Amino acid sequence: MGAALWGLAGVFVGVQALVYAALLIWPAGVDLRAVVTRFETWQDSGMLTLQIFFALPLLSALIWRMRVHRQAQALVGLGFLCTALLAASGWLELSQIESAIRESVNAQDRLRGLALLRWGEFALAMMAAIVLRLGWSARRL
Repeated sequence: MGAALWGLAGVFVGVQALVYAALLIWPAGVDLRAVVTRFETWQDSGMLTLQIFFALPLLSALIWRMRVHRQAQALVGLGFLCTALLAASGWLELSQIESAIRESVNAQDRLRGLALLRWGEFALAMMAAIVLRLGWSARRL
């Protein structure tokens, strides 16, 4: 059971990191059309649904199983936090896009902020993958 949880969690955070890496590269540009295309692609990928209804319960179960191994539990908890922040960043991105559409005065600044948010999402996805791998190694200690 434990190996299956680790395997599923590892596959999910790996796919999550690949999706956010792909969205970092494509679509290129910081204009409104590229930002909206990126958001629609992220939305169509189903990543938010998978993060909320699959990954977070899976990581919660993994945290519960690691209650004997405190270091592994803390690392998996950090991966849980990264995944939860990635899910929440979608709503932040949507509000920034709405603001850029409504207010044409500050649109370029908001779009640059969204580009920075894209890098932050990629960093969080990579961090989730790295800390889950460290947690898997720490449980053997």
